[in-house]
Amino acid sequence: MAHTKFPAEVLTPEGVVFEGEVEMVSARTQVGSIGILANHQPVLGLMPAAQLRLYRSENDVVQIEHGEGYLQFAENRALVLLQEAKLQQPS
Repeated sequence: MAHTKFPAEVLTPEGVVFEGEVEMVSARTQVGSIGILANHQPVLGLMPAAQLRLYRSENDVVQIEHGEGYLQFAENRALVLLQEAKLQQPS
């Protein structure tokens, strides 16, 4: 089942790591894991070093290993600011 897409952006001090439309953002925060779909309530979270997953579709998932950072979802947009990040190659 397809979900409504929304814009997501992942940034580090070196530049843009990811920018595009996604169906869901899945991340770990200091208080637990969170999955964000379109029209989610606004949220701001502190992220420990972990893995971020950006679902462009059910079968198209961008995985990013990252250092500490912040996740913001507001006005139906996701913004992730990270100290460092590395895109994982599909297996």
